[in-house]
Amino acid sequence: MRTLSRAGAEQRRALADMLEVAGELVTVEVIPILPDEIQKRVDRSRRFRRYAVLAQRRASREWRLAARELYASGMSMRDVATVLGVSHQRISQLVAP
Repeated sequence: MRTLSRAGAEQRRALADMLEVAGELVTVEVIPILPDEIQKRVDRSRRFRRYAVLAQRRASREWRLAARELYASGMSMRDVATVLGVSHQRISQLVAP
């Protein structure tokens, strides 16, 4: 049974044999053709995953800045931890330079 994960290697070997060249000289790109509705869903899911990664980075940055600002304002690490809902050890990591 052939799978997409093996299709490129199989086609590369076949083309190399047919052309009588080394397999390393042949490049094959497998591009699956999906029904339109499924392709749209795949594209949306990829876009949402990129957005999620960016949102996570922004949330982490804001969380770290909030911890640093709270601590710099005079709050103890334990109080900052209580406000942010994490351990004081985690706050210690977040406020470290």
